[in-house]
Amino acid sequence: MILLYSESNSGAKELAKESLKIISSFPELFFGLSISINGVDPDKKTSYESIPLNTFLVKTKRYMPGLDGLRALSVLAVIAYHLNIPWASGGFLGVGIFFTLSGYLITDQLMMEWQNTGKINLKNFWIRKIRRLMPTLFFMLAIIYLWLIFLEPSRIEALQGDFVSALLYTNNWWKIFHNVSYFESFGPQSPIGHLWSLAIEAQFYLLWPVILIMGLRFAPKRRNLVLLITVGAVASALAMGLIYEPGTDPSRVYYGTDTRAFALLIGAIFAIGYPSCKLSEQISAK
Repeated sequence: MILLYSESNSGAKELAKESLKIISSFPELFFGLSISINGVDPDKKTSYESIPLNTFLVKTKRYMPGLDGLRALSVLAVIAYHLNIPWASGGFLGVGIFFTLSGYLITDQLMMEWQNTGKINLKNFWIRKIRRLMPTLFFMLAIIYLWLIFLEPSRIEALQGDFVSALLYTNNWWKIFHNVSYFESFGPQSPIGHLWSLAIEAQFYLLWPVILIMGLRFAPKRRNLVLLITVGAVASALAMGLIYEPGTDPSRVYYGTDTRAFALLIGAIFAIGYPSCKLSEQISAK
């Protein structure tokens, strides 16, 4: 049974006092939350990791500006790399950081819904992502296409594959199958060459909620689910190492959804182990 309280309910003060007693006895479990738990004995010390994932209810995530700061730094690192700034030779690694943050935020959102409602509404999730991503993508592609028509019409035919694959969110695989290198360029750069990473994000949005639901049903314990995701992350990292051939262009492993999945899954692992609602809003001065 879900137990909620507010100042407007009768007996709210007494209920608040009792809830605070429970909270104070389990600070690691109830950090910043005001809920009761179904199926957990308050007299028995229980670790956070051992609680079933469908036990916590009525939690709300919070905005963490630090993550937006990290994403901004990651994007700046990639831009610095493409500007050939000497000290930014490893700036392309910012893409991996961006993926990890995305994996954390998306999984945190999905887990919050699962723990609050006992389900994940795939239709609503996908509609939200479509509304967020597609209008901006269409607008950007339309502006670039008009720019090409008036200023560089000779390039339109060569870029048709880029535009179609960008619209279908498969640009990364299009580059792989057409041997488009990320690290070596011959001729003018594609004005939409950066959309390969958006394609990976969109593929993650499409597949990950379904995989996560299956994982939650197969492994309802937090530790077991983290273990399953860790196996997936390790498999992806191993695929990157096995597919890459030293001395050759690494663009295949750089673009691949399969070889990039480990970064997204690492973020998912942190979201399950350290959800946003459990993190402290205060940063220690020490």
